[in-house]
Amino acid sequence: MSYAAPGQTSNPFTKNLSDGVGQTAEIHHLSTKALLWGWFDVVHVHWPENLFRASGTVRNAIKTLCGVVFMLRLELFRTPIVYTKHNLTPHEQPGRLYGAMYRWVERRVRATVFLNESSQNNPAAGVTILHGDYPPLGGTRRQDPGAEGEKTILFFGLLRRYKGLETLIEAFASTTDPALRLRIRGSAIDRQYVSELTSLALADPRITFRPGFLDDPELERELADADLVVLPYVAIYNSGAALLALSRSRPILAPDGPSTRSLQAEVGESFVRLFGSSLSSEEITAAVDALDPTPEGTPDLSRRDWGIIGALHNRLYELVSSNRRLAPEALEAAVRRGVAADRRFVEHSVRNTLIAGSDDAGI
Repeated sequence: MSYAAPGQTSNPFTKNLSDGVGQTAEIHHLSTKALLWGWFDVVHVHWPENLFRASGTVRNAIKTLCGVVFMLRLELFRTPIVYTKHNLTPHEQPGRLYGAMYRWVERRVRATVFLNESSQNNPAAGVTILHGDYPPLGGTRRQDPGAEGEKTILFFGLLRRYKGLETLIEAFASTTDPALRLRIRGSAIDRQYVSELTSLALADPRITFRPGFLDDPELERELADADLVVLPYVAIYNSGAALLALSRSRPILAPDGPSTRSLQAEVGESFVRLFGSSLSSEEITAAVDALDPTPEGTPDLSRRDWGIIGALHNRLYELVSSNRRLAPEALEAAVRRGVAADRRFVEHSVRNTLIAGSDDAGI
């Protein structure tokens, strides 16, 4: 796996995936030792930058050198790469040097995993294995009932400019309901951005802005107290925050797009409400007004069970590894045939039924 062994502060996606895959496969996580001396049947890359980049000038130079050695070893031993497409494009531009390195990784990819059923995904060019749900870490009973009639809107996650938090704050500040509350929680690397958001949030006493690391118990409490989770991004492709909110039966407000429309079709409009090109106060108000006053039931996320996801990944690794000596085009065609013939993939996502007969495209 092209990420370090998951720890307490890691993205929970990585821990859940490693646990699911690790039930029947031996996993090696990213480390200097693995890059230089590890031996693998398949390498699974999630975020290519993890292979080459690190914080600090010296550590970054060492990591880049280790990544280059690693890629040379993959070329020498013809080790195939499985690549999970987390984003359509990088959130930050990699620059010329690292852009060339990422393209080097792409040339060794023999199977691509899509985490959603977006119509943006070419089914002939990858396998759909959905992003998993998030098993509860504790109760989701509301901790703070608030005043009668209050409704709490929550944003949580890394505070990054592409997520449109300034738009969220400005749109919320334009709402007129005194019973609305907005809570923004999460950590940030960009101190200037935190300063800008702080100034905006101070203008409205209904907004609580608390930057900083959010541990699991705190996050569970925030979700328990939320009536609506908002994702104010300009555009969205995959979102762990959306799946975590839905796993806690919290409805979300997210930007309209192919991937969010597919998620809405999966769980229903009562759990996924979409806004247009830019989040507005009117859309926030409409989403709050549409909330069920006595919410019952949970969204059906049964296809996103990590046991299923782990089994599908392991089968994909088997298909790639068993055909690794074939030429790239022949290997990719063999994987396509194997996926199309395996009912587990077809039952998991209808998108996988479209992969059959696609011998003119890479996977």
